[in-house]
Amino acid sequence: MDDQDWQAWHDSYDEPGSLLARRLAVVQDRIARVLDAAPPGEIKVLSMCAGQGRDLLGVLERHPRGADVTALLVELDPRNAAAAREHAAKLGLSRVEVVTGD
Repeated sequence: MDDQDWQAWHDSYDEPGSLLARRLAVVQDRIARVLDAAPPGEIKVLSMCAGQGRDLLGVLERHPRGADVTALLVELDPRNAAAAREHAAKLGLSRVEVVTGD
């Protein structure tokens, strides 16, 4: 059994300059570039081990192609999945589904 607290692990994303905050900026930049290069129309995204969805949701909330994205986020940790679900709902991203599972 895994004793790692995966919800607490995400806290470092909120620390400016932390390794995870820097990683998040790089990943979000790459996601934005993919959205920029995508052809017109629907963009389908599958995110495995999605955590709290910060990488994708952080881009979708501000990217001009965000409304074109239909996404499925899969996360094993129920607390992180709930956080991703709540964040997507708060942003009004109705085409983002979060599944708790493996």
